[in-house]
Amino acid sequence: MKSKIIKKEPEQAKVEYPCLMKHTNGNVFLMKDKIDGFMVFNKNLEDDGSDWPLGNSSEGWGDIDDFAPFTGTIELSNE
Repeated sequence: MKSKIIKKEPEQAKVEYPCLMKHTNGNVFLMKDKIDGFMVFNKNLEDDGSDWPLGNSSEGWGDIDDFAPFTGTIELSNE
């Protein structure tokens, strides 16, 4: 038996807080540290009208392993 890695996964950079993190459910948070942050994008608002408001703050959004650094762009406005 023989195995060979063809495409190496990129090394994950050390997360430096504060930073934007994307949850596995599609929501994006501005995280102050591993557990404390507030929601800046709620995917469900687009999909089904979820009642979780943007800016919802919590100490303990869940397992940090459910988050990954967000590499996109978020635009905030007063609309």
